[in-house]
Amino acid sequence: MSSTPGPAAAAPSQQISCRNCGATTDFEVTANVLRCAFCGSEQVVAQPSDPNRPTPESILSFVIEEEQARAAYREWLGNGFFRPGDLTKSASLREIRAVFLPFWAFDARANTQWTAMSGRHRTSVRQVQTVVNGQSVLRDQQVQETDWFPASGDHVGQYTWELVSASKGLEQAWVDAIEPFNFGELRAYDGKFLLGRGAEEAALDRAQAEDVARKLIEAKEQSECARLVPGDTHRDLRVSTALEDVAAKMIFLPVWLAAFAYKQKVYRFVVNGQTGKVTGEAPMSYLKVALVVGAVALVVLLIIAIVAMLK
Repeated sequence: MSSTPGPAAAAPSQQISCRNCGATTDFEVTANVLRCAFCGSEQVVAQPSDPNRPTPESILSFVIEEEQARAAYREWLGNGFFRPGDLTKSASLREIRAVFLPFWAFDARANTQWTAMSGRHRTSVRQVQTVVNGQSVLRDQQVQETDWFPASGDHVGQYTWELVSASKGLEQAWVDAIEPFNFGELRAYDGKFLLGRGAEEAALDRAQAEDVARKLIEAKEQSECARLVPGDTHRDLRVSTALEDVAAKMIFLPVWLAAFAYKQKVYRFVVNGQTGKVTGEAPMSYLKVALVVGAVALVVLLIIAIVAMLK
C-alpha cells in the first residue's frame, strides 16, 4: 500500500455542515440539501468548501442503485420480531442519499510478546454432607480444580486494509456492520466519481487515524495471543505490541444513508453501496419485550418447582 498522496481534484462547490451531529458533507451546488444525510436533522448550514481538506487516493464506485437501496430499506424495516407491528406502515422515509465516506486504510506488521498464567483443569473427589430422606449422609462429589503455571510466547501478525473511519457522521461500528468491501475494485480518485453524490469531509488526519489503527490492531493481537496460551484456561494475560512497516492511504467508500421517522423520532439506516449489505437502528415494541421476558421467567420458575418436587 502506498502512502503517497493521490492527484488533487477540484473542490466541490458547496459544503453542508450539520449542527446536530457535526458531519460536514460536500454536494453539487444544484443539490437541494434540506437535511443532514447522516442524522436527518434540518439544522444544516451551507458554507464554502475547504480547499485544504485531505484528498483521497482511491475510491470505490457505487454498484447498488437508489431503487435497490430503497428495496433493501423496505425489506429490513419489516424484519425483526421485537419491532412494532405498525412500523412498516407508519415509518416515513425522510431521506435516502448516496454518500462517499472517508476512511484511512492501514497496512502494518505487528510483533507481539505475551505472558500469562496458564491453567490446567483436573478432577478430584471430595465428600460433602447432604440430607437424604431426612438423614444427614456423606456423599462423594466430583469437583474441578485448576493448577496454574507461567507461560510466555510471541506472535507476528500481518494486517492489510485495516480500516479506520474518518467519518464524523457515521461511527466505526456502523461501518463494521456493513463490511466487507471488495478492495480489488478500487480506482484512482477522480472528482468525476462525485457527480450526483455527496462526499463527507474527513474528520481525522493521518496521525489521529494511526492512533486508532494501533488500538484496533493491539486488540486483535490480544485475542490472537489469548488463543496461544496453552492449557484449559488462562489469566493475567499481558501483551506488548510493536508495529512496523506502517503504511496508510485515504480512500472513499460508497454507502446509502437513510433516515426515517416513527412517532416523531428519527432513526438511521445504512446500505453498503457496493454489496447491498444493510444495518440500521429501529424502534422496539416494549410490549413484545415484556411478553418474552415474562415467558422466560415463567419457564425458569416451572423448572425450579419441578426440581424442588423431585428432591
